[in-house]
Amino acid sequence: FTPTPTPTPKWPVTPGTPNPPLYATIGPANAARLIPLRRLKGHEDWVTSVAFSPNGKFLASGSRDGTVRLWDITTGEQIAVLHHGSWVTSVAFSPDGRILASGGSYDHTVQLWDVTTLRRLAVLYGHRSWISAVAFSPNGRFLASAGYDEGTIRLWNISTKKQIMALQGSKDDFLGVAFSPDGKNLASASAPDNMINIWNVETGELIATWKGHQDRFGISAFSPDGHLLLSVSDDGTIRLWETSTGKQMIVFKGHKEGVRDATFSPDGRLVASGSADTTVRLWDMVTRKQVAVLYGHEADVQSVAFSPDGRLLASGSADNTIILWAVP
Repeated sequence: FTPTPTPTPKWPVTPGTPNPPLYATIGPANAARLIPLRRLKGHEDWVTSVAFSPNGKFLASGSRDGTVRLWDITTGEQIAVLHHGSWVTSVAFSPDGRILASGGSYDHTVQLWDVTTLRRLAVLYGHRSWISAVAFSPNGRFLASAGYDEGTIRLWNISTKKQIMALQGSKDDFLGVAFSPDGKNLASASAPDNMINIWNVETGELIATWKGHQDRFGISAFSPDGHLLLSVSDDGTIRLWETSTGKQMIVFKGHKEGVRDATFSPDGRLVASGSADTTVRLWDMVTRKQVAVLYGHEADVQSVAFSPDGRLLASGSADNTIILWAVP
């Protein structure tokens, strides 16, 4: 897209502003600098999840309005509306970009969509409560879904559309799930015990548990090299864990309220986070410092995602909009 410079606005945004101002502060001198961007409108309720297609041409968004929407990144146009039928809590593309998965709330289902034909391929039943997250394995053969049904993560075979395994932990709810880059392990977050769980995907064995957050939290992502794992929490922190030892390596602090999501840039250089404080923040993995605060949303930032080339960042919010940011 072609960015249009915008005058530096005042902050904070007055609640109810139809188009909140969009700008960023960039460290370390905290000098004001505009970030090229575009706002995507169409959802009629909170945007809960965003994901780029593997080829970087499309963005998928899930919402509490019960729809999954596809957007053309070049034009910013909405190109499809897929009706899940219940609040959509999570969306994910398969590694080859052919299938889109959506996880639902009240209907307790995972739905699979053909990205080319825009038709529903399957409805996966098994969960007995809300689904909090869906994630494809790196080879695209499996899908993991986590939810609020007493400590169960379900693994599905994408070819057969059948459940092949249920990973049973404690009786606590699972609030996030992520595959390691090699596909051998699966990480999950459970509440209210606030534990990180590491599972062997082949055997279903729980091989490690880690604890560090002081409040409700979720698993976000592995680093591209698999050496670190990101977790976010209502305690306002983003924590990074060494996957080989379970040692907490880095704690990012700066958000004023709970952190809803975080992710690594494709090169592992940056971490982006979204928070209930309405901001998106960027963190440098080399200096371990906050390097940018992106303003523009007027409600909780629920989800963040980098494009495959790392040049764009998408943020979805409870203000019903998505913002595309150019990464500095």
